[in-house]
Amino acid sequence: MVPTRNVPYGLTPEEYFKLGIQYMLMGWKKQAASAMKFAIEGNKDLSGTPFCGMPEEQRRVLEALLVVVETTFDLGENVASAAKTAFEVFEVLLHEADHAIDNVASLSELKQELTSFFKFVSKQSETAIDSLMNEFVLPSLGLPTRDLPEGLPPYEYLSMGLKYKEMGWTEQARDAFLKVIELDSDSEDADTARMYLKTRIPRLPVPHYAVKKNILGHRQMLAGLDDFAKRTFEELIADYADFEWPYGNLGLILIRRGEIDGAEEVLNRALDLNPYYLNAWLHLARAKAVALKLREAKTCLEQAVKLDANDNSVKSFQILLDYLASL
Repeated sequence: MVPTRNVPYGLTPEEYFKLGIQYMLMGWKKQAASAMKFAIEGNKDLSGTPFCGMPEEQRRVLEALLVVVETTFDLGENVASAAKTAFEVFEVLLHEADHAIDNVASLSELKQELTSFFKFVSKQSETAIDSLMNEFVLPSLGLPTRDLPEGLPPYEYLSMGLKYKEMGWTEQARDAFLKVIELDSDSEDADTARMYLKTRIPRLPVPHYAVKKNILGHRQMLAGLDDFAKRTFEELIADYADFEWPYGNLGLILIRRGEIDGAEEVLNRALDLNPYYLNAWLHLARAKAVALKLREAKTCLEQAVKLDANDNSVKSFQILLDYLASL
């Protein structure tokens, strides 16, 4: 059963823990915090301090909750860092370089429109953000903005590929991983590159416009503008039906909206396109777990384990599902 927006009263501590996990998997952090608070307050073993007397397994679950929220939205650390860096660049440009901004039409328009978040993610602002990403953010992460440079060792191309993937630049990531394999096909780095190409990069090459629009959808998700992100991903699916990432992203938004049946349908479509799409299996496991379809969630997780048993998200879900099954 999918949780309601309002946290109910009168449940047992175990039921509140279960509910808290469901809320966390949906991204409803306020409700999750309330449910976990009720669980802690209702635990008769406690003696005044928040975690005193709490069983070790429950502490492990609380720690795993934080991990799973941070690592299974397909918004890796580099994305968050890049978004933060971009905002810092805006701050510098807006407050310390007014004269320079006023001499560049697109940035001048951006400055005027920054007070409206809807306009902030409009097409004009998107162009300005892309310019800032190319001029400031990518170089700060050690990434080229166009073609890969020649003459680097395989491990540097692998590092580039991982960063590009986290930022959503699918084809640059693909090129970097292929370069690793080309240079040293028998190495551990090459094995990692092959795994990423199989499980985390789109099955087919993606047009540049579709990549940029998918990144825009990510920015909207990061900003909490799920309605705009939903529309962005729906448009992408309509225009680029073979690009699996928008299906995964839309599935996450539907989970966050509590539309679990719709999320499952969209995520299954993603897996029809690419059965090796690791994050789609994890997102589908998330949707199943929210609805307490634990056997089905475990089946999805088993598929993810086959693809990459060492992934942090996989390990976190294993802990959560084991705990949910014990309640």
